[in-house]
Amino acid sequence: MPRYGREADATSSVIESIDRPRSNFTLIDALFPTAPSIGPIRRVFSQARSHNAKTLVVDQLDPRSAADLLEEAEDLQTCLGAPPTSRILRLSFFTQAFGAAQDIESLKDDCFIGYAIIKEDRVSGGYSKSRIYESVIPAGGRENSFIRGAQEWPCRVGQRVFRAGGYLYAQQNGATNSCAHVACRTVAARFHPDGDMTYREMNTLLGIDHIQTRADSGLRHREKIT
Repeated sequence: MPRYGREADATSSVIESIDRPRSNFTLIDALFPTAPSIGPIRRVFSQARSHNAKTLVVDQLDPRSAADLLEEAEDLQTCLGAPPTSRILRLSFFTQAFGAAQDIESLKDDCFIGYAIIKEDRVSGGYSKSRIYESVIPAGGRENSFIRGAQEWPCRVGQRVFRAGGYLYAQQNGATNSCAHVACRTVAARFHPDGDMTYREMNTLLGIDHIQTRADSGLRHREKIT
């Protein structure tokens, strides 16, 4: 089992053309019909288009296909008292136009732009969250942009592993991780011996077990459950 969902095998895949002059709004609405806020998802598509994206590969991931996804499912159950029902899509963007899965084998490495994993979790009792679980899209080509220490992030597409250069962006789930978690993860990845840090690893270091202490109030002011 891979450690991260970006490296997991897909259970199914669909290839979509996102080349101009097509609008991506209809596609985004079709992919995420129940997402309450799709502004950040639209932003990912906009960033990819700024890099001349022509093709999108949409992979469906099983929550048990990677260690970090499985850990979050287990921690959500511990925190909320019931197992989540999850839908996980990995979006991979390319500058090359193609329409068949076998075409991926012959793609040049540099036509891969980046990826985004969109995760939707539902737990009986009212918890519902749709978010960008993680994404890496390179910075734009503006002359006044300066980014230091950007990493390369591996992402599986079909039988290939491509690499996206940049900083990892993620959104909190509001239950087992907060905005402080995702901010610290982005920074810690630059120095972590494995190149990234899971939320469970972070919570374990801080003594957050989702039973006696909870993570939804942040990292500094942990709330003790009574």
